Amino acid sequence: MLLNKILNQLENNKFILIFGIIFLSLLFIASIHFRGGASLQYESQSFILNYLDNRPVLQKIFDIQKNDWGFYQARELSYFFDMLDANFIKISINFGFPHFYSLIYYLGLVIILFVTAKIVGNFIGLKSPLIVLLLFSLFLTAPAVFFSGIFFRTGKILSSVFLILILYLILQQLSPKNKKLSLLLLPLSFLMSISDRQGHFFLLAITFIFFALWAFTRKKTYKRFFILFLFSSLIALLYDYYLGPSIIKRITGVQPNIIFMRPDFLTYTRQDPRWIISNLWLKLWSFVIDSLLFILDTFSYFLGNTHLFIIVLALVFGFVAIFKSKKKEIFLLLLLSFFLVFIMTFFMLIKQPQMVWPGIRRIYYAFPLNLFILLFSSLAINQFIRFWPKTKVLLVFTLTTMLFLNIISLPNHYQIIRYSVESDEYKVHEYSPRLFHCLKNSSNPESFYRLPKEVENVCSQLRKK
Repeated sequence: MLLNKILNQLENNKFILIFGIIFLSLLFIASIHFRGGASLQYESQSFILNYLDNRPVLQKIFDIQKNDWGFYQARELSYFFDMLDANFIKISINFGFPHFYSLIYYLGLVIILFVTAKIVGNFIGLKSPLIVLLLFSLFLTAPAVFFSGIFFRTGKILSSVFLILILYLILQQLSPKNKKLSLLLLPLSFLMSISDRQGHFFLLAITFIFFALWAFTRKKTYKRFFILFLFSSLIALLYDYYLGPSIIKRITGVQPNIIFMRPDFLTYTRQDPRWIISNLWLKLWSFVIDSLLFILDTFSYFLGNTHLFIIVLALVFGFVAIFKSKKKEIFLLLLLSFFLVFIMTFFMLIKQPQMVWPGIRRIYYAFPLNLFILLFSSLAINQFIRFWPKTKVLLVFTLTTMLFLNIISLPNHYQIIRYSVESDEYKVHEYSPRLFHCLKNSSNPESFYRLPKEVENVCSQLRKK
């Protein structure tokens, strides 16, 4: 009782918002500082040379030979933002601040936090500023969020930004005060689709969810959303398979190979990703198990790196709390969302089997999943507080402990990311310090630093005024 009273007084203090902004800003700074200028990923060497050459802008954006190794994936919007990042890096180097950070990533992260705060406060109804601060801090200290702010691809952050904006507009339109659908949903959902393949999946998933909600409830509002997103999905498919390839052929003269766009199951990557397992059903089960472990591991990295058994227990309690609200539509929405997250992970692993590697599973690919965990945790915790108000102090203590565990686990995560044999960071670790010396000391020729040929070309390109 006394602890609840102290907690309420603390949350009613007007300085809690200022403290929260300062603390989250420090986590941003820590993410930047921890990487020490970041490193240039193995694949990114080719990307940055492409985006900084003297060709016309459209040729850079639509050149899938250099942007995606020739494999068309209908994510040209992300190439435009990748190009902005490359130019930001070059401008910074010209001003004497060499680095390989992604400006788009950190700007996107700010947008995501701001819009999510609106969703959590206005629609989920979680009014505890301290718990919201702790959840946001857990999100920022999850390895896939903390370590992904380097120059590589902007697709995952872009699709996540569009997703959270779309979710905000949907919730706004579901309010009884609003009678009309926002036309912004159409362009936003299309842009999400052409920013990344995950964005394309999100669009199809949202369409399916609204179809299921309409079939379950027969509400006209859900029907209108379903029709709108179905129309957007058809436009996206038209772009993916006709307009996109036609534009690329017209601009670059190259006819894209769309084999990556055909999810024909285990030949999704043009080769068998589990050739060591001959039995098809065993192969399938191996992907099912790896998909579940990937999702549970991501939950674990978000929630204090706790044991998977505790994560499963927390998920069960979360679903019980939400089910107790007797809002069947929300419960159905969550069940569908978890199922679709599993489906997405399953096909991502078939397409990118290296996602199971220790270093890779901690960065980049899992970013959108962390956003989903943040929203689910906010909803579940709000229900806990609603039905069991006395657990609020316990929740604050638990989340604080998890945040502490997240922070002290970051060096270990980074060691795995950086030194794992399978990780791209392992390939660039040896020459990264020499690349920074090359960028800082332009008086010496590039050959002086004994860099690999392509890295030497990167240094030469970035030195140009």
